[in-house]
Amino acid sequence: MQGDHSPFLPGMPGGAGRPRRPVQERLQDECQRLRSQPLYQVEQRFSRWLSPELLQPAAGARQRHFGVRVVFWALLYQLLARVGCAGAVKQVQQWAVQSGSAMPSSRTGAYCQARARLPLAMLLAVGEHLVAQLARARGAADRWQGLRLVAVDGTGLSMPDTAVNQAVWPQSRSIAPGRGFPELKLVGLFSLASGALLGWVEGNRRNSEQRLWQGLWPLLCKGDLVLGDRGFDSYLNLAMVPLHGAHLLVKMTSLRKPHWEAGRRLGPDDQLQQWRRPRRPDWCSPEQWAEVPQEITVRMIRRHLSCPGFRTTTLTVVTTLLDPVAYPADELIELYRQRWQVELRLRDIKQTLGMAVLASKSPEQIRKELAMYTICYNPLRALMVEAAHHTRVPLARLSFKATVEQLCHWHCLFTQPLGSAAARQRLLHRFYLALASAPNPHRPNRQQPRQCKRRTQRYPCFHPPRPATTSKALTK
Repeated sequence: MQGDHSPFLPGMPGGAGRPRRPVQERLQDECQRLRSQPLYQVEQRFSRWLSPELLQPAAGARQRHFGVRVVFWALLYQLLARVGCAGAVKQVQQWAVQSGSAMPSSRTGAYCQARARLPLAMLLAVGEHLVAQLARARGAADRWQGLRLVAVDGTGLSMPDTAVNQAVWPQSRSIAPGRGFPELKLVGLFSLASGALLGWVEGNRRNSEQRLWQGLWPLLCKGDLVLGDRGFDSYLNLAMVPLHGAHLLVKMTSLRKPHWEAGRRLGPDDQLQQWRRPRRPDWCSPEQWAEVPQEITVRMIRRHLSCPGFRTTTLTVVTTLLDPVAYPADELIELYRQRWQVELRLRDIKQTLGMAVLASKSPEQIRKELAMYTICYNPLRALMVEAAHHTRVPLARLSFKATVEQLCHWHCLFTQPLGSAAARQRLLHRFYLALASAPNPHRPNRQQPRQCKRRTQRYPCFHPPRPATTSKALTK
């Protein structure tokens, strides 16, 4: 055996009597070889947010072309670049060629099997580690009056129509079997300042958002201010969220009739009211309802919003922040108007990254796919926060889609050995400058209807199940 890693010098038969290379030199050469591998370079870019120790394979696992680390980064690239399994395998082949190791086959079977073996617990641990790192990096930058701003909202996702998916996430009963798709309901908790997804809870269409939202209460910390739309205006939320040390600011639902003459006046259209516990809702268990206090004090604020070019609207909010001096009413109204940012964050992760329609055909793989989308989304938001900090461009002006495209074009530079830390820092600084070179225009109060101008192809609608359609076409 000859080469740099052989204990014998080349050209000598057997190497008898030849001195072995010192162990320290061989270890240095091996470390240098590992540092030159593209996968190591990728991990170094994420070392500030992701610990490589979380991706260690299980003890006694076989050495494969598609190990845990390789499959994790390949799947992350697959979601980021929005390519299929074949594109992910080609990326693994490129890493193998650059590192000088054996190149795997172009067939996708081995990669798909390895992707199915990824432990869900490991992906969830990686997601929690990322959220902790991003929260520690932000510090006090995302606080208002000493409160951390978070927003909660729900959305719906679609997935392939398989029997196992339908059993867990059934479709609407108004749709005939074989025509629709399973419907997954997702409730997420976002940081309003950075846009990071702090946590999520999934359920089916029969689960209320109010009930799913309770699964995110353990993520609340003392000093959090939760912003929610009118769907989260309930007596249970206003009574139980403060017990976790957090506060709530929600829009009043149209089903609630406020009595402005019955409260204690704090200012113009700003007053405190005593609410008594209503009848238990169907989605709340009797044991949990017994812990809800009989009476709570809430603060109601009403403002008439007028903007040139738009109709005057009336906004009424309810909050558990009762001090009118520390938390002025006008600032709370303006703060609630920023809640719309969570709708944009959901659009980024659903439309830009492609989470609106999941691709897996089993519930276990669906949950892994959701965890990977979270792992892919949060570092992108962290890149945008760092770019805004280095270039002095407001974070709201940076485009999430432009960040994804920029990273897809620059990833080949990040996978090359850069030598010194100064060279890596210069490359990262140029990446930030390129990201902030074309910010979004400042368009306050912009509203556009969700309508499409270009029509889809005019194929006939899909009414009967596909097996019936296929058999009918074959008989013609």
